[in-house]
Amino acid sequence: MGTDGRFGEPTPELVVRACVTDFEREQARLVERLRAESRAFRELAPGVLPLAAMVEVVARMMRVALSLVVVACIAISEASAMMSPEEYRAARDAASHWLQLRIDAVKAPRKLPGVCIVRGEVMRVFRGPPPAAKTIDLEVECKSRGQRSPPGDEFKVDIEDLLTGRYVEAFVDAREGRYVVAARQIEFVANPGATPAFTGKE
Repeated sequence: MGTDGRFGEPTPELVVRACVTDFEREQARLVERLRAESRAFRELAPGVLPLAAMVEVVARMMRVALSLVVVACIAISEASAMMSPEEYRAARDAASHWLQLRIDAVKAPRKLPGVCIVRGEVMRVFRGPPPAAKTIDLEVECKSRGQRSPPGDEFKVDIEDLLTGRYVEAFVDAREGRYVVAARQIEFVANPGATPAFTGKE
């Protein structure tokens, strides 16, 4: 399962997907078991179909239940998107890097909201060892401007703002050669300087 950069937690989208997948798997197992029992019952009592009818009723009920599970999973994922101010501070403190970058290029995800890959030139390193390369790919959670977001998701960056030549400062986690924004702690900087302009948001 993928993560969103917040202490390695799954993204809300993946929470919903995993929740629904688990429910569908259990639903399929139950329905198949009931159908197998129905076939065995018909062999013992030909012409008697109450169990078969019950199987179909259960299958319909499970489909209705699935829609309720989806709603519940979405509620769970929205709650998981929220973080307390203390958690945001802890994420900043734990971040391996604090960087200032100039955006060179942006690769959009196939679907929004998602993770944009921002290629940028490292202008300044406020914390952590300098990256091996002057230019890095930074994973940034992004969305379309005006796209509805659950609580906590307002810190996702509007993809329309990720323009070449703009500067950003971010708290970043380095993970096996990948650079990921920690807890959506990234901000655009109008006048980049030798001291950080962005110290966090919560």
